[in-house]
Amino acid sequence: PTSYARQISNLAILAYDFTTVTLYDTFGTESLAYICKKTSLEIIICSKAALKHLEAFSAVPNLKHIIFVDIPVEEIPTFDHIK
Repeated sequence: PTSYARQISNLAILAYDFTTVTLYDTFGTESLAYICKKTSLEIIICSKAALKHLEAFSAVPNLKHIIFVDIPVEEIPTFDHIK
């Protein structure tokens, strides 16, 4: 089922006339990186399940922000370890 956080995020995105690109965990890391690059994503709003794809997200040149909706701030990892 779709979470409240996803619904609220989607409404905010639509209110600013941005485009939503839905990414599913089942796509795999390579596919996610490809989609993110092709769509020039600047912001990703995701859940804790997306943590395993951080390396794919770090390869996205236009990416400015990753917003986690279900992780306490102190538990959010950084890209410092990814080169």
